[in-house]
Amino acid sequence: MLPAGGGFTLTGPGGRPYALADARGSAVVLFFGYASCPDFCPRAMGLVKAAVARLEPAQAARVQPIFVSVDPDRDTPASLERYLTHLVGTPTGGLAPIGVTGSHAQLHELIARYGGDYERDPAPPGTAYTVTHPTSLYVIDPAGRLRAYVSSSEGVDPLVAALRQVL
Repeated sequence: MLPAGGGFTLTGPGGRPYALADARGSAVVLFFGYASCPDFCPRAMGLVKAAVARLEPAQAARVQPIFVSVDPDRDTPASLERYLTHLVGTPTGGLAPIGVTGSHAQLHELIARYGGDYERDPAPPGTAYTVTHPTSLYVIDPAGRLRAYVSSSEGVDPLVAALRQVL
């Protein structure tokens, strides 16, 4: 059974509010991560790029990747934009990914609705830290309803199949 999911409004590009409703009409691939993540986040964003590339052009043009940063202390709207441009660019035929973040209270509430949580891992003061976070990709249909989640460890085929089902 899928978690409730649901809408949100967080801080997006240029520091302006960005709502899930802004992507209405597109299939959304939602991922919770952070820009300095050493492993899961780059792999997941690579899967999104590969999945969009395998869709028909008309389908690819209707996929909006949204990356929700769970590290608002380090990830600003500008740094998220640089990170996503470097990592994903604009997927072939697809839409450029949107990076958003919010307060810890907003993020905990949102992730809980998607069946997860995140936690900053302990690190000595002044050293780099990591953040434990969900590693699934959430597929939201053009009407804004959560329809599937795919583990980033499953490879690209399940994500392509989930996107085709909602497009």
